[in-house]
Amino acid sequence: LKNEAGVQVAAAGPGTPVEVDGWREQPAAGAEVLEAPGEQKAKSVVDLRVERGERLKMAADMEAVNEFRRIDQEKREREEQVAEGEDVVIPQQQPGVKEVYFIVKGDVSGSVEAVLNSVSALGNEEVRPHILRSGVGPVTEFDVEHAAVAKGHIISFNTPIEPNIARAAEAAGVLILDENIIYRLVDDVKAKLSEQLTPLTTQRVVGEADIAQVFEINVKGKTNMPIAGCRIRNGIVYKNTKVKVLRDKKVVYEGTLSSLKNVKKDVSEMRKGNECGLSFNDWSGFQIGDQIQSYEEKVEKRTL
Repeated sequence: LKNEAGVQVAAAGPGTPVEVDGWREQPAAGAEVLEAPGEQKAKSVVDLRVERGERLKMAADMEAVNEFRRIDQEKREREEQVAEGEDVVIPQQQPGVKEVYFIVKGDVSGSVEAVLNSVSALGNEEVRPHILRSGVGPVTEFDVEHAAVAKGHIISFNTPIEPNIARAAEAAGVLILDENIIYRLVDDVKAKLSEQLTPLTTQRVVGEADIAQVFEINVKGKTNMPIAGCRIRNGIVYKNTKVKVLRDKKVVYEGTLSSLKNVKKDVSEMRKGNECGLSFNDWSGFQIGDQIQSYEEKVEKRTL
């Protein structure tokens, strides 16, 4: 027992920094140290606490196993209902913050604690990490089974991954994030969380037209098709872009064009100042005075 100057002392009071040597097993950072009157008493207390810890771990493991069995049983029951032609009710995901599940394993307790602190700080109001459990040591078969049940991922920090564990994870569809540098691991976790973010969709209006008249044309001598006679007010209206139809500033249709004609000729685009005939896919409820917007839609992935 040594003080901050490296001098051996017989005792240390509250708040006194000391260095303790002679451990049979290196304690974890943050572990509680208790003094016992003798080695036999200390050993009995340690054995009792180890046994209690194993019971708690076994209880947690059994809970995960039972959850796996319950989900598997529900899956079999749904398959039987489908086979028998019965209606199957599939639970819908509740709205709110999406959670991505992780199991954290590391080489030492200090590494695990650092990973937990770094990962727990990630996320936003849409998605966040959820640590199922953590521990010191390599990834085990039970870790893979637990992650598979929860549809989660495993973080392995600075620990070797046995080939049989890697094969089991691949077969179960479980991703193991294997890193030994903390900032790379943070980037990996950010990437998995970002996959759950709703993409950013932007729209750019490229052309506008006004419906001046409505008429019908005969298609192959069989049916009459309503056509919107339009004048391009601004920009370019393209045949292959999406369109909106507005009436009194409210959207009454959103979809695509089935045809774009100039006189009787099919065209791919019409520019400002020209007149054309339009028809819409699965909709014919347009009226004189409706406004048409042709727009491009861009979808971008978002990241944390």
